[in-house]
Amino acid sequence: MSTVTRNIPFRIFKDHDAADRADDEFYASLTGDQRVDLMIEMNRVFAEAFDAPEQRLRRVYRIVESARG
Repeated sequence: MSTVTRNIPFRIFKDHDAADRADDEFYASLTGDQRVDLMIEMNRVFAEAFDAPEQRLRRVYRIVESARG
């Protein structure tokens, strides 16, 4: 069995408000495509952690794509 090592960057803030502002600034700096990619990755991690079906996301994607024409 192999072990995976991940480097996760983090910052320390003086208070919760400063951390919330930094989060808002980070997400505001992302493009729409980056936000969608991040959401898909978060959904994948959630699905793996809780054995949640990814079928729901596929269904929503299919509906959105069909609405676009």
